[in-house]
Amino acid sequence: MKSVFSFCSMLFLFFSASFAQQLTNNNPIKTIYYYSFNAVMDASIIDEMEKEVQLLTSVIEVKIKYKPENKTAQLIVLVKERRRNSEGDLLFQPTDLKHIISAHGFLPNELTTEVLLD
Repeated sequence: MKSVFSFCSMLFLFFSASFAQQLTNNNPIKTIYYYSFNAVMDASIIDEMEKEVQLLTSVIEVKIKYKPENKTAQLIVLVKERRRNSEGDLLFQPTDLKHIISAHGFLPNELTTEVLLD
């Protein structure tokens, strides 16, 4: 009888740990991407770039900080997405930011990220 109780206890612990892991893996992750680049731009280009980035998968918020005196800008993108479950998942691709910056004729510099904890 004791072994049956031990076996049932182990099964319960296994399934509850497995369920807890599934809940954790399905929680969305918020990440901020900061991409600095060299640029000489006006308000219309800033608006256009922000709209392009906003159309990317899982993007919640976009902001470009521009410093005309230094001819530098920083693209700030907030992304909220679920964890990758398979190779076929369509998730945010940071390389898309570089492509958008380059497509406007600007020179991308450095990409940094920050994961936000809820």
